[in-house]
Amino acid sequence: MRDIILDGKKIQVDIVHKPIKHAYIRIKDRNSIFVTAGLHFSEQALSDLIRRHQQKLIRMLNSIQAQPLYEANQTAIFGKLFQIEERESSKTTIVVDHDRVVIAGKRKDLRWKALERYYQQEVINAATDLLADMNESLGREIRLSGITLKSQRMKTQLGSCMPAKRIIKLNSILGRFERRYLQAILIHELIHLQIRGHQEDFYRFLYRYLPNYHILRKELLTFLKQM
Repeated sequence: MRDIILDGKKIQVDIVHKPIKHAYIRIKDRNSIFVTAGLHFSEQALSDLIRRHQQKLIRMLNSIQAQPLYEANQTAIFGKLFQIEERESSKTTIVVDHDRVVIAGKRKDLRWKALERYYQQEVINAATDLLADMNESLGREIRLSGITLKSQRMKTQLGSCMPAKRIIKLNSILGRFERRYLQAILIHELIHLQIRGHQEDFYRFLYRYLPNYHILRKELLTFLKQM
């Protein structure tokens, strides 16, 4: 077992050696690849195989990621799928347990509202951690203290920024996708604290920290169309 980087994302590679002549690759899930190869198949041969099929593998992995992430019986939290279990209860609660999200409440509408509030808080928590991680990079150019983070479900925006009040609002839908998408939108909005429009200076600044921003945004919009 080893890890590789494909399209900026860490992918786990599991390899099984068998008495065969050729090597075969298949996608296990959105985060892992399974390789069946000969008994004497080397690490270098594995690297060469993946390099030759890199673009095809990226397309296949992305096609898996584009499947609906929010359904009546399952949901995703930062890219990981969980089965939803609903329970009737006088108290409304959300419990994430291994591969399940247990939603308890008196009525179905109250249970789903609780799930939305859970996503809002998870987005704020994750964005807070990302801000702390950016202190030594982006924080050298933009003051990251005194920022108020908010989250809600928004129909048309992934994020917004109010520079005068230093408020950044993030779409709670971002809590369903991998954290790198939240990071991309957060950095976009943080730069608006310093540059308000989308002129050339803005994108020059943005691409210094996120050279693949346009790819991440395009992927995110594709995922949203599936929902």
